[in-house]
Amino acid sequence: MISRGVEKHLPKKPTFSDFLPALRIGVSIATPLVILKLTGHLDWTLYAIFGGFTSTYGRTASHKDRFKMQAAAGTLIVLSLTAGTAVGALPLASFIAIIGIGLVGGATAGMAEIFQWRPSGALFMVFAFGACASNPETLSKIPIAFTVGAICAVYAIAIGSIGVWNPKTRGLGAPAPKINFNRTEIRRNVYQYGGTASAAMFISTVDHLSHPYWAAMTAVVPLTATSTTDRINRGLHRLVGTFIGLFVAVAIISTHPHGWIMLLWIGFLLVSAELFVLKHYGMAMVFMTPMALLMTQLNIKHISTSLVLDRGITTGIGVSIGLSVLYLTTD
Repeated sequence: MISRGVEKHLPKKPTFSDFLPALRIGVSIATPLVILKLTGHLDWTLYAIFGGFTSTYGRTASHKDRFKMQAAAGTLIVLSLTAGTAVGALPLASFIAIIGIGLVGGATAGMAEIFQWRPSGALFMVFAFGACASNPETLSKIPIAFTVGAICAVYAIAIGSIGVWNPKTRGLGAPAPKINFNRTEIRRNVYQYGGTASAAMFISTVDHLSHPYWAAMTAVVPLTATSTTDRINRGLHRLVGTFIGLFVAVAIISTHPHGWIMLLWIGFLLVSAELFVLKHYGMAMVFMTPMALLMTQLNIKHISTSLVLDRGITTGIGVSIGLSVLYLTTD
């Protein structure tokens, strides 16, 4: 017999109600990647993926509330990836990004807290800014980043609105979140997200890690939960799930996937991760980790196993910083 303490940490089986949101998110992100593959523009992958992440907002909300949430959050994601692309084109971009990611994380976390977006926090904005700022580009890529990101965000919103014309499903969903003007909570979110993202980005940059934004993104993950206990569990799930996912990534990478095979893997892993993300975050990371590694290398035929080591190190740094900030800032 499994004890209650152990049982609550075991993955819960996804239900049919989880499949539709997962499929919606999968289609929103995978379709643009297929188009980029067909048109020979896989170098725009980052912008398309982050625009597609707009689909993750309001997954259980009604069509009306989902539209509002996705439109607002999607706008901030597109602005974040555009700002990150601009920073990536500047001299000393890596150090400018340390300050920039804190500003983006703090500002967008404040907005997320006011309007009570779900998922909460500024995870995708921090991710979008950090990834694009860490990718050296020219100034000519700024309008491309904005356009591709915006088109994919609008597409994600359109996919999320399917069924709005059906009176039977139009009003279904969780109640609309109430706007929160609690200045103490807003200020706490701004400082926690801003400080955590900058600290993780700084440590990973001075350690010369190739993907410092992975640490920044991971560091803010515990902050997305509500209670202190849930935040600690979220951080631990991220750590354990990522390391198990790295073994899955090695197994996939050993088959040397590329082209359409890699896209199929990404689609499968993405939908699988979204099926579990609300059931068990650690299990979701088992799928999300190899998917993230494949996404960063879509236009490269052979994936370097050094990415696996980099992902493991940055995850350890990020979780450590995130939980440390929680300890220092929680009453």
